[in-house]
Amino acid sequence: MSKPKLKLTLIMTSIGLIIASIIQFENNRPNSFAKQRMLRDQGHQVIQFQDPNLTSCLKKKLKLNRKTPITYTHIYPITHLSCENAQIRSLDGLQQLPHLRHLNLNQNFIKSTEALNQISDLESLYLSNNQIQILRLKAPKLRSLNLSSNPLHTLSSQSKLKKLIELDLSFTQIKSLKYLKNTPYLKHLYANTSQVKDIKILQELPKLVTASFDHCHIQHVPSLQKNRHLNTLILSNNPITNIHTMKGNKQLQALNLNNTQVQPPFPKLPKLKYLMISQRPLYSLQPLLKFKALETLYLSSCQLQNISGIRQLKKLKTLHLTHNSLQDISELKHLPHLVELNLMSNQVSNIQALSQLPKLQILSIKHNQVSDITPISQLKDLTQINLSHNQIQSISALFSLPNIKFLNLKNNHIEDITLLGQTQFKDLSYLNVTQNPLPYARNLILSNPQEIQAFLADLN
Repeated sequence: MSKPKLKLTLIMTSIGLIIASIIQFENNRPNSFAKQRMLRDQGHQVIQFQDPNLTSCLKKKLKLNRKTPITYTHIYPITHLSCENAQIRSLDGLQQLPHLRHLNLNQNFIKSTEALNQISDLESLYLSNNQIQILRLKAPKLRSLNLSSNPLHTLSSQSKLKKLIELDLSFTQIKSLKYLKNTPYLKHLYANTSQVKDIKILQELPKLVTASFDHCHIQHVPSLQKNRHLNTLILSNNPITNIHTMKGNKQLQALNLNNTQVQPPFPKLPKLKYLMISQRPLYSLQPLLKFKALETLYLSSCQLQNISGIRQLKKLKTLHLTHNSLQDISELKHLPHLVELNLMSNQVSNIQALSQLPKLQILSIKHNQVSDITPISQLKDLTQINLSHNQIQSISALFSLPNIKFLNLKNNHIEDITLLGQTQFKDLSYLNVTQNPLPYARNLILSNPQEIQAFLADLN
């Protein structure tokens, strides 16, 4: 290409770029000019709100005194507003906040949300503890909605919440969830302590990650094979008898079946890490041994007499076995990753197995028959220990545990605690030695770190 032609090409390219920039600028001008024109024409317009408490909340937000009127210029830039516990009854006037995105109205007396239908940019809305019975809400961009603790009984089909990701209906009178089929992006659903009986709607929520239905009236669990993203499912305190329909769910990691009547066999859930199945007869751990990925297991009040086979759950980090009839806990020595162990209210006298748990940080053997605590003397990571209501006489094993923050020795046979004064408990923030045959400090409960250090110093 000749030099004149190359030069002409460069000139034409530059002109093209300039024209494109001008067009882009012109396209943006209407919005900018419209905003300036709107503020010029309406900026001094006084905005009225029906509820004086809502007016007061806005003035507090805008730092206006009582006599200064709220104008359009004041409310135009507002994107966040919190009027929690402000005794608001009416929302009329809020529709005049064009850019409102996040609104907190918890703990008021609101019955209707229709004034919010004209706020097109609303993304999060908190209406917990109000007086809403029927929800008629059109919020096309809303992502998070909290309606908990309302006398809510109906989700109107007129509502438009297509972008909704998180919904809380806990402590309401809601029975039917069928409307939720219009919320295809819903990821987190909470309906605890509600009147929900049927949860088939879960099958129409393919993106669901969390579903919580504690204290409902659910008897049947639908097939969850389509819920490929479901991670957490809470079904505690429901009259459920089996969960075989959950077979095939490969992503579930947390399951709460406390106080249900679910009977084995249990479906294979290869990624299950967290399981609560307390307050129901279980008798044996055998049906649970297939859950090899378990890291947290709650088995309280299951009428267990032994924990045979628990060594197979080698990944366990947290284990609660409270309120059972256990005597032999020797199998626990095969769980070297345990960080938290609760054996409260059993019949354990020998805790030798605990000496093999080097990572243990939290230990409770409250209400057992333990007299010798020597096995815990080498558990250097222990920070919380509850040894109350046992038969302990000597606490010398505690001398080598300087990281303890919480220590409960209540109701034992301890006659001398002077050794505590020789132990460097620099982080101790709770100490209870009540109901022991001590010549002093019989009723001592200290939860102030400075008082504890002063007390320990006096023991020397």
